[in-house]
Amino acid sequence: MTDVFYLRPMEPPATGEQVLAMAGEAGGCFDMHQVDWKYSYLSPEGDRMLCWYRAPDAESARNALRQLGSDLHAVWPGTLLDEIEAHTAARRTSLLAEFAVVEGQTVDKLYATLAENLGETLLGGFSASNGKQVVCLLSGDDIAEASAALNAAATGLSRIWPCEVLEP
Repeated sequence: MTDVFYLRPMEPPATGEQVLAMAGEAGGCFDMHQVDWKYSYLSPEGDRMLCWYRAPDAESARNALRQLGSDLHAVWPGTLLDEIEAHTAARRTSLLAEFAVVEGQTVDKLYATLAENLGETLLGGFSASNGKQVVCLLSGDDIAEASAALNAAATGLSRIWPCEVLEP
């Protein structure tokens, strides 16, 4: 099975209840393409969301999402950088940090830097298969403190935001 991620702005913004309703409506399409929705991470304003799916391959997830009218430019296959599912299920996740892997850096180096600078605050992450993007889940709720630590480590932080964990 392949992990597939869909990181997107939400226009119009949505509530957790609306996201769950959309997922319910998508169930038949997901079943047809053998796509399993694992979790979604929604910003408090409802204007940004990361969805995590498992599918036989990335194209199966893309086909399902295409039929649902999704922007496929925001869909990417990836890998787990740590055992993240247990943390998500326990609702320890409260911040999501997005990174662009900069020239001369690798996903492994970036993740090692994050682990060194964040310690137990870093719950795990996902990397795009193309090696250009990393998303990490963090515990805690102090965005300023987490941003300062990430920026001090020169990690290539693109964005950090609080999130609500949604699951089927």
